[in-house]
Amino acid sequence: MPTITLINKKENLDGSVRKRVFDMLSKLQEDDTSVGAHVEPIKNSVDPRIRSVRVNDQFRSLVFRIDGGAETHYVYVGTYNHDEAYDTAATLTLKVNPVNGVLSLVREQAAEIDAALAAENTKQEQIAAAEAKAAAAAEATAPESDTSSSSTPPSPAATPAPAFGEGGITADVLRSELGIEPSVAGPALAASTLAELEAVLSEAAPWERDALLGLAVGYTIEQVRTELDLGAESTSEDEFVRAVTKPASSMQFTYLGDSRESKDVMRDIIESGDFEAWTTFLHPTQRILATRSRNGSWRVSGGAGTGKTVVALHRTKALVDGTIDGPGADGTAPRVLLTTFTKVLAASLGRQLSVLDPNLPRAKTAGEPGVCVAGIDQVTMAVLRTTSTDQLREASSTLLGSPLQSMPLPLSDQDDRELWLEAAERTSDAPSGPTSSPDFLRGELETVVLAQRVTTKAGYLKADRSGRGTPLNRKARTAVWAVIEAYLAITRREGKQTFPVLGCLAATVLDLRAEAGGGRLVDHAVVDEAQDFHVGHWRLLRAVVADSPNDLFIAEDGHQRIYGRPTRLSHYGINIVGRANRLTLNYRTTAENLGFAMNILHGDTFVDTEGDADSTAGYRSARSGPVPQVAQAQTLAGELDVAEKHIREWLAHDDGASIGVLTHNRRDVDRIIDGLESRGIDVSTEDGAGVHVLTMHSSKGMEFTHVVLARVSEGTLPSSHGTYGLTDEDREHLLRRERSLLYVASSRARDQLVVTTGEKPSTLLPEGALAGASS
Repeated sequence: MPTITLINKKENLDGSVRKRVFDMLSKLQEDDTSVGAHVEPIKNSVDPRIRSVRVNDQFRSLVFRIDGGAETHYVYVGTYNHDEAYDTAATLTLKVNPVNGVLSLVREQAAEIDAALAAENTKQEQIAAAEAKAAAAAEATAPESDTSSSSTPPSPAATPAPAFGEGGITADVLRSELGIEPSVAGPALAASTLAELEAVLSEAAPWERDALLGLAVGYTIEQVRTELDLGAESTSEDEFVRAVTKPASSMQFTYLGDSRESKDVMRDIIESGDFEAWTTFLHPTQRILATRSRNGSWRVSGGAGTGKTVVALHRTKALVDGTIDGPGADGTAPRVLLTTFTKVLAASLGRQLSVLDPNLPRAKTAGEPGVCVAGIDQVTMAVLRTTSTDQLREASSTLLGSPLQSMPLPLSDQDDRELWLEAAERTSDAPSGPTSSPDFLRGELETVVLAQRVTTKAGYLKADRSGRGTPLNRKARTAVWAVIEAYLAITRREGKQTFPVLGCLAATVLDLRAEAGGGRLVDHAVVDEAQDFHVGHWRLLRAVVADSPNDLFIAEDGHQRIYGRPTRLSHYGINIVGRANRLTLNYRTTAENLGFAMNILHGDTFVDTEGDADSTAGYRSARSGPVPQVAQAQTLAGELDVAEKHIREWLAHDDGASIGVLTHNRRDVDRIIDGLESRGIDVSTEDGAGVHVLTMHSSKGMEFTHVVLARVSEGTLPSSHGTYGLTDEDREHLLRRERSLLYVASSRARDQLVVTTGEKPSTLLPEGALAGASS
């Protein structure tokens, strides 16, 4: 039975043609010798293995027939109009790279100029060396004044030049070390900017494109070889299978094999018409993270757009279908929890998981076989709803020092703030100054009391407060504890608790059940957006799954922390030492938008879930586009005029454009919607194409082709609300969250980013961003 391999690309075919393509490939897979298969060789093609297959009177599909192994293999290239198919077939060939064994689809005429390019490159390198030597000599003899240029520094969003020269990268090195031919290496090395480099690599194999982009931003040859897993060897005896299943080959091909499920997978890919939308593609680095077994918990970090969520989805699938741990002994699917910070983000994960594998076993609640997709607070409440009165009393006594008589309800942030103020007023020896603020007291309860399970004054006086930037002596601790006790008494009276308390309460319930022999709730948990999780979330996650191989998979980006406070996983019995990886290749955002977003973070320090500095170094984009624009206006109406101009241009050039207009607060959302609609621009409330107006907080986890960031002005971002009376630590923490929020909003833009500001632009904008601002 022949096997089918698909080229990973988007095809703009209508639904009826896609169905015929699937039917055609199905016939090939069942019996390629039948008359109805219509498989015909093509005369005068450079690769004698290419074949034409009739789809209908107008269309022909191109496939390669590979013989010589245990199976006949067909590689589907694409479907074209009749004449275009034969013109295309004349130039295509499949090649196995002699250096690294990677399979690539290439155009043969490129190979014909390899020798000429190699010779020309050598000549150009000699000329460049001579010019560099002359320039160095001239600089050495130049007057002092000539060496102190007063040129304007480049914009932080400008596309930098490739760093090939810094690493000693030449065409010969690329060919001998990585297997990149001169026809690809020559134009790449000649590119003067990353945008130009991307343009010349548009026809290169995906692994070549990724390798050269990595080298261009400073990666070493060895780092590229490791990231692409170019040294990995397949154990297959079939030469074609050995080549097509190499990790770097999988960037261009999907080998379906001959399994029973392969036809269902093929149907999903063909009928979707968009391979990337099907979320099957994984970079070799991501594939390892998604499928490798680990002895315990595992953390993956990376900036916005680096594919952390895609990895989390694939790892969820691999855990459920037994790819990682093998099938369960009783034949049922493992119990897997896929969770994230909010219910909205969880719903998005659920939709993406359905696209990835619509047949993956689903669980309605955590603890059933299959995957349960839910927001972490939903999991908290689901556990508490199944808690008996006796379990509640025991758990609350353990956690809070006294029993609760009824199940508490969630307490809103605003109500919580008022209860802290009430607690301070009722305490005769309450602290004064910034340490009496609700923000400080709430932080003390969450990061010290709940994190260390403190239930008494004596315990609090001895508690470790490392990481808390405001020191407290014994007298100050006593005063703080008095307010915390008063606050907990008020929350018991009100019958309400915050989610950090509710999460810790649910975790204590689960621990008590496990101690009684009831086991843990799930076999594995996968966590997305973990940087925003608080003490209650981490206590709950440690309690839902036993400390065991592949127990927790954690995806995070410390730069996107727009809620909560930094914490350390080790405080909750989650050990990831030696089991942490970082993703650096951005798939969503252009290099220009990425540069703008990363420069927002410049000058501040961000930490990961182990308390270590989360670096911004090494991130690179696989795409380029327009430089972000900043426009300054005196009024909101002026900002909306700018937004209207760009929105109309984007809609005119792209019917499928998804446009996000993002601002800091709900009040400005309403004003912007009214302003755009009064200008005749319809605002959409549905997902997909159109114009969407929402807060920056709500945009987290979303993507738009074009983005306008509105009202990025001092007093609005960072917000001036609620900063009075804070400790220096809390004020810095609030400012860092606002900086992260602007970074998150900026990185929602896939293709183009426009920023509008008022009379006083936000100080959080990158240095130099206003240099070319229009007004």
